[in-house]
Amino acid sequence: MKEKILILALIFSISAFAQKKILFLGNSYTAVNNLPNLLYQMALADGETIIFDSYTPGGYTLQQHSNDVTALAKINSQAWDVVVLQEQSQLPSFPPFQVITDVLPFAKKLDSLIHVNNPCTQTVFYMTWGRKYGDQGNCANYPPLCTYAGMQERLRASYLLMADENHARVLRLGLLFKIRSQRILPSIYMCRILVTRVLRALTLLHALFMRVFSNGILWGILSFPD
Repeated sequence: MKEKILILALIFSISAFAQKKILFLGNSYTAVNNLPNLLYQMALADGETIIFDSYTPGGYTLQQHSNDVTALAKINSQAWDVVVLQEQSQLPSFPPFQVITDVLPFAKKLDSLIHVNNPCTQTVFYMTWGRKYGDQGNCANYPPLCTYAGMQERLRASYLLMADENHARVLRLGLLFKIRSQRILPSIYMCRILVTRVLRALTLLHALFMRVFSNGILWGILSFPD
């Protein structure tokens, strides 16, 4: 109940800010349901306007984005206020040594390119969520991936590390999909996810972009690594 009150207070306390420009670089985890446009429509309903663009090819990695002419052209197309980077859904959950070689260098490269275009742009890493039964295809090689909780913890650690290394922020939406109670029956699992959590995530996204990126603070959802 307190959490709902906090979310509503943030939404209704939004004041008029200058028009914000946001770029999304990711894959289907960002593109699903046309999330950037939904954010735009929700902001518009509150009397705010954002300029946004996105590039979200299916299955894309940060490495692919860092070498993609379309992604690079979009980064350089405007002086963005915010660029949201979302990695492929499995890579950040892999063992730390693999994340060091396959993820971190390209997160840093993209962050550097973003700030060459505009030193004032805020880079945000969009933490995704683990799979319901973990990553069974890689479970045998790395036991933490055998469960949802293990996979989610690896995603969390890697995204926080990306932000820490690049003095960036983390949009921790992946944690909203954490199963809070093992007593949730499998038969109602998908209903609860689709009906309540997607709407909750969108509400938090709206509050986040329109409040926090205007130098506000949303504790617990936006992470500020030391």
